[in-house]
Amino acid sequence: MAISDLFNKHPDVDGILATDNVAAATAIKVAAIKSKLAPNDISIIGFSDNKISRLSIPPITAVSQHPLEIGKSTVNIIIDRIESNEPPAFQTKIIDAELTVRESTRKLTVLSHPK
Repeated sequence: MAISDLFNKHPDVDGILATDNVAAATAIKVAAIKSKLAPNDISIIGFSDNKISRLSIPPITAVSQHPLEIGKSTVNIIIDRIESNEPPAFQTKIIDAELTVRESTRKLTVLSHPK
């Protein structure tokens, strides 16, 4: 689904979690065409904290997935499998991600629920 289709089908959308920062920057542009400005009217978050997220106007809040750490971990797993005489075992490696908050998202007020 194209970003413009999203706005046409859901004109009341107030947040987008884009698959990457190009899509997030595109969402900011299309939102502005639809008279929705980030962060006041819509919050937009991208993935992979890169130059696009920092240079976009407004700068994009992004989830950083640490690609260098992912690459190093992957290479180490491959080397271990090549050097091992054992059949490869399934392995899960968790690498932390972090959210870098910038100007494409607004702060929300969280209301507490009575207990």
